[in-house]
Amino acid sequence: MKPRGGKAARNLAILAQSQGVAGSTPTCAARVLGDACPISDPYDLGSWQWSHPDDLIAGSERMHRITGVPCDGESRGDFLARIEEDDRADVSSRLAAALAAEQPFELEFRVAVGGDLRYVRMHGYVDAEIGAIEPQFFGTIQDVTARFHTDQALMELSLAVEETRDLVCITDAKGTIEYVNRAWRLFDGRDRPLSGFPVALLLGDPQIWVEGRGAIVRGDAFRKTISKANGKMSYREITMRPLRDRDGNLARIVVVSSDVTSQMHAGEGDLRVEKAIRDAAHEWRRTVDAIDAAIVMFDPPSKIRRMNRAARDLLGGHDYEAVGRTIDASHPEPWGSIAKLVVEAAGRRLSFQRQVHDRAANRTWHVIGSVSETTDIHDVVVIIREITETLALEDSVRRSEVMSAMGNLVAGVAHEVKNPLFGLTATLDAMDLRFRSSPDTIRYTSMMRREVARLNSLMKDLLDYGRSTRPEHQPLLLGAALASAVTLCRGAADKRGVGIANHLPADWGSARGDFASLEQVFRNILDNAIAFSTAGQSIAITGEAAGGMVSLEVRDHGPGFSAGDLPRIFEPFFTKRKGGTGLGLSIVRRTVEEHGGRVTASNHGEGGAVVRLELPAARK
Repeated sequence: MKPRGGKAARNLAILAQSQGVAGSTPTCAARVLGDACPISDPYDLGSWQWSHPDDLIAGSERMHRITGVPCDGESRGDFLARIEEDDRADVSSRLAAALAAEQPFELEFRVAVGGDLRYVRMHGYVDAEIGAIEPQFFGTIQDVTARFHTDQALMELSLAVEETRDLVCITDAKGTIEYVNRAWRLFDGRDRPLSGFPVALLLGDPQIWVEGRGAIVRGDAFRKTISKANGKMSYREITMRPLRDRDGNLARIVVVSSDVTSQMHAGEGDLRVEKAIRDAAHEWRRTVDAIDAAIVMFDPPSKIRRMNRAARDLLGGHDYEAVGRTIDASHPEPWGSIAKLVVEAAGRRLSFQRQVHDRAANRTWHVIGSVSETTDIHDVVVIIREITETLALEDSVRRSEVMSAMGNLVAGVAHEVKNPLFGLTATLDAMDLRFRSSPDTIRYTSMMRREVARLNSLMKDLLDYGRSTRPEHQPLLLGAALASAVTLCRGAADKRGVGIANHLPADWGSARGDFASLEQVFRNILDNAIAFSTAGQSIAITGEAAGGMVSLEVRDHGPGFSAGDLPRIFEPFFTKRKGGTGLGLSIVRRTVEEHGGRVTASNHGEGGAVVRLELPAARK
């Protein structure tokens, strides 16, 4: 088929005018003709021509995109093969009739292109000049798929609006009814036309229309529930929505009135039930949160489902951060150990009871886990209670019992040894008087006096250790007791060339206690630090007050404590100090605990030993 020129352009102009496209001219139609497609594609319509007797259908690029027909044409049989089978027979017969009668036609059919099913509208016009090489028909083709679906949706929407129990009407911008559905026409029992009436009459209360239209003009949505007492309280919900034109101006208003009586009555009951459940849940949560022990429910393997306040505080963060969080071995204690126990318990369906100890923080927890057997998913409920203070108290009581028994023993021994020592001292005095002219005798008596002095010092420590003390606690300043102890130890420190740097003033550390006992505590600690320091080194004393406690640290720069000695530092008679009795630090711990505090020993990260005391601050 040879390309068409002026004749095709004239036909296209006729088509454009028939489709209502303004400003079309044969010139602009002819301008887009080319060799690629025999018919042009103006006005966003596909164009086609049907040549007879070649019986060849060809079209524009738009025709090709809509139906898949090649621009250079295909036979009528191939064209019909593209059409859906259910539509094919009707299209074939109508094309044949149009050809026979040489009359215009309009067809609608479906065609599958690239897997998409399209709805197509095809107009055909008879060419007035019929010749051997002239096409007998020309026309346009349109993809009306979107319009078809829109029409279907509008039809379904119209049916739905007519069948719905809600009362629906459409008014103009002033409130005059243009459409009402069947439910509203029959609302009062009479099927009557309502178009042309003010919608305020249907609503029963003109004020509702005023409020609704005012909200729409402001750009707000309008929804209001109204009630009516007619033997039994009924409720209707009125909603209004705008319909705007292309320029955004208010054109129409859709008004819907829905019966919400059952929902309101059910909602009132639901609210009562919801409130009761919420109150019960709140009461239960308050009860569980009041428990000091941490309670956690895990979903297998170890995902937190629920937890109380104590558990949240132990884990840190908030409920919304913790719930749904999976705990694993990388978490700090006690959670790392708990994660392993929970996974094992869920897998073996066994409850457990363990103690978890954090050596770094020196804290211990008692952990109990119970596996739920009520569902296929074996939840694990874990109760965590910190027992650090309980264990410390038990250890203190046990230590006090041992110390009391040992104190009674050593006090008795010291008392019995005291008289012989007094006799030895008196005998040495007599020997010095009688044999003082003999150098050999003086050498021996001097050595014996040193050993007797050591025994006297030991007896003094034994008596101090074994003495049952009931000190009267009075308000005091720890800084004053410390300053007195530093003064008493200064001579021994100077003798060894060791400095004492006391950074605490005399008015520091308001507390309650026995001044003499605490002075002895500070002396014992300083004596120990001086003994393990060498010439040129210094002992630093620092302190702080926070959280109702006053803390004091004595740090030396000596060799520090060995790892094996640290657990035994405060045991009676344990000493690494040459000439020491092993009772100095034991007396320190007993005195500090009698004052409600605690004492610990450690090594400083930069070297040297640290002894730390914590005592309750005086209440203001």
